[in-house]
Amino acid sequence: TVDGAICGNVVSNAGTTTLGGVVTGNVTVNAGRTNVNNNVTGDLSVVDGAKVSGEGAVAGTLNLGTSGGADLHVNAATTAGSLSGGTVNLAGTNFVYLDVLPTTSGPFTVLSYTTLASGDETNFQVQPAGAYRGNPEVQHDIANSQFTLELDSQARTWNNTALTGNWNTTDLNWVEGDNLFFNGDDVAFTDTAVGTVNLGTGLQ
Repeated sequence: TVDGAICGNVVSNAGTTTLGGVVTGNVTVNAGRTNVNNNVTGDLSVVDGAKVSGEGAVAGTLNLGTSGGADLHVNAATTAGSLSGGTVNLAGTNFVYLDVLPTTSGPFTVLSYTTLASGDETNFQVQPAGAYRGNPEVQHDIANSQFTLELDSQARTWNNTALTGNWNTTDLNWVEGDNLFFNGDDVAFTDTAVGTVNLGTGLQ
């Protein structure tokens, strides 16, 4: 983690790198994860398979993926929960992961830009597949120069006569609708004792 300003280029090759200060230069993410929490005066390039997150503004070109696609991590609970680029190039299938779910309804920004040089909404895929209701897709808000995502969050109440007792995204243990839970749903439990509830992994 570097909290102060950096004058020069940054290259991340492994592990997790957090850039807290302004980078006066270029940032290249070859592997691992880089959190860009402040502005970059040059370019930000994320190669295939590497991970990037943060809310910094990239004055130069933001290259996401080289051919296969990179991983973009988003905090959907903050107003500026995503990166922005002066010029954006999208290559391959870039996986979008929501590190923090939104706290309000409506679309939130995944990535914004001034100029989109290449790529479109088809260069994004929300992950993990099947974790969110209806398998949401990234949308291109051309008028506002941004890519957005909106979750279909619904209310679910635990079924006290649940067959399996497992809280996951596959077991029919909820009262309303399709009886399923998906990440982002609002859940409630009654005051009646329900026994043991087994929490699955990756739930949000």
